[in-house]
Amino acid sequence: MHEKQFDILGMSCGSCQKKISDKLNSLPDISAVVDLKTNSVKISSKNEINLQQLNDAVGSIGHYFLKDPDNHDYTFIKPEDKISPSSVYFCPMECEGEKLYFKQGKCPVCGMYLAPIEEREEIREKAKSTENQKVNLDKIGEFYCPMFCEGDKTYPKNTGCPVCGMDLVQIVAEGQEDNSTYIDLRKKFYIALAFTIPVFILAMGGMMGLPIDKIPHHTQLYLQAAFTIPVVYAGFMFFQRAYVSFKTWNLNMFSLIGLGVGAALVLSCITLFFPNIFPNDAHPHIYFESVCIIITLVLLGQLLEAKAHQKTGNAIRKLMNLSPSEAHLWENGEEKTVKIDEIKTGNILRVKPGEKIPVDGVIIEGYSTIDESMITGEPIPVEKSIDNQVISGTINGNGTFLMKSQRVGSETLLAQIIKMVNDASRSKAPIQKLTDKVSKVFVPVVVFISVLTFVLWWIFGAEPKFFNAFVNALAVLIIACPCALGLATPMSVVVGIGKGAQNGILIKSAEALEQMEKINVLITDKTGTLTEGKPSLEYVFPAKNYTENQIINISASLNKNSEHPLSKAILSKSDASQIEAVSDFQNLVGKGIEGIIG
Repeated sequence: MHEKQFDILGMSCGSCQKKISDKLNSLPDISAVVDLKTNSVKISSKNEINLQQLNDAVGSIGHYFLKDPDNHDYTFIKPEDKISPSSVYFCPMECEGEKLYFKQGKCPVCGMYLAPIEEREEIREKAKSTENQKVNLDKIGEFYCPMFCEGDKTYPKNTGCPVCGMDLVQIVAEGQEDNSTYIDLRKKFYIALAFTIPVFILAMGGMMGLPIDKIPHHTQLYLQAAFTIPVVYAGFMFFQRAYVSFKTWNLNMFSLIGLGVGAALVLSCITLFFPNIFPNDAHPHIYFESVCIIITLVLLGQLLEAKAHQKTGNAIRKLMNLSPSEAHLWENGEEKTVKIDEIKTGNILRVKPGEKIPVDGVIIEGYSTIDESMITGEPIPVEKSIDNQVISGTINGNGTFLMKSQRVGSETLLAQIIKMVNDASRSKAPIQKLTDKVSKVFVPVVVFISVLTFVLWWIFGAEPKFFNAFVNALAVLIIACPCALGLATPMSVVVGIGKGAQNGILIKSAEALEQMEKINVLITDKTGTLTEGKPSLEYVFPAKNYTENQIINISASLNKNSEHPLSKAILSKSDASQIEAVSDFQNLVGKGIEGIIG
């Protein structure tokens, strides 16, 4: 099985995510998991992964492009903009060495657009200068192009890179959460809610006994229209998504929202501002309250989705915070503090009492007890000595030891756990895959039924036929909006896996989460899971010539120098005044303790 992760250029919303996912998963022997938050896709295939084939597929449904993060193709060149006078082109990545091509197009290996041969040296120099390009953290809050098309230049707004057209990325402080999507949706939701309430009161207040009739009817309608404007502004992105869905013919729930709400808005405006175009016997309705309520409810759904993703991201960040940011490197008999990402395999590290283990490795000198509850769930510290393995993120006890790093960075067990939680939150449950298939058919069917409703009412309906047909067709579109199909299942996966991670339960995939409802037997470890993991002394069986108190006091005298949990249990039952001094105390790993009392 071949697996590879690619960055996605041009993906900006859930609709884009669904289109790309559907298209890639429709390819033979391809399994794709698309992540909107990181703008990436994980491809799994039994055969070699062909990037050109993938880009041809996603390019056929919109302005999308897959980029290999391992290839530093910093120049994204459109063939229509870059024409070679000599009609000779080359791949900026030089995938096939210095091979030349004699027509515009894409590299058959990496899928990148070919560049004119006249720009070879310029592009090579640019690639070298941007190879180690970093973002200036002094400009936090501004945006930059992840392709560094114009070096480290930043932009005040996310209007897209002027060179490659890619979405810009906001600069955030190290360790800071990027909540821009959630904050933006929350602001739009509050705007929509603030103006929807007065529109609803003006439209429905009379039915609730409110003295709305004191306001002239036409004044009410003009007020509704005025209050609807900021609501439409807050939900304008839904109309943009609807336009793209019809343009690429990838219909989704935003297709119905945009079509239904847009039609209701247009009809309401025509009715209010141009009433004379309607027949005298026609009494068309004003739908401003429906427009506002639908936009506000959909914004609420989008806000809840963003919040769920944020919580899952927080759970993953908490796992990431288990790893320390610094470590003590022992080199040439000297100790120095280094950043965690500077540690390499084979480095010797010193771990002091109370510190977190920086990377996975093996103890080469010293002894300690280590709290591995974050991995095993066991609250009782584990004794560790020479040749014992230690795990990144676990907490050292009172001992000091030297360790040799064996797995660093993404190879550590903690990093693998974080990756598993991240992958699981993006995976699809079997029921969700079924839902996706239903949605592909559902939306076109609803549009067809709406058109059919219009035709039947126009032919057989009561007068005025056109307006009755329009109103009923509109009702079909609005009522049938498949928000639940698009949100319920993926959100349950995201929330479930994120909540599990927060509580120390690691769920491998969405499929595993779905299968949990079939469980009828649960097997757990007892100590520290069903019990508190705090041992206590219950019975003492003294040998001949010794009393129970003597045994307890002798044991307590020896155990006062030990940090073992069983030692604490014995000390809690003893009389402190009866504890004697101990000399030649030794802690024998795996065997117990010994010493001379008195």
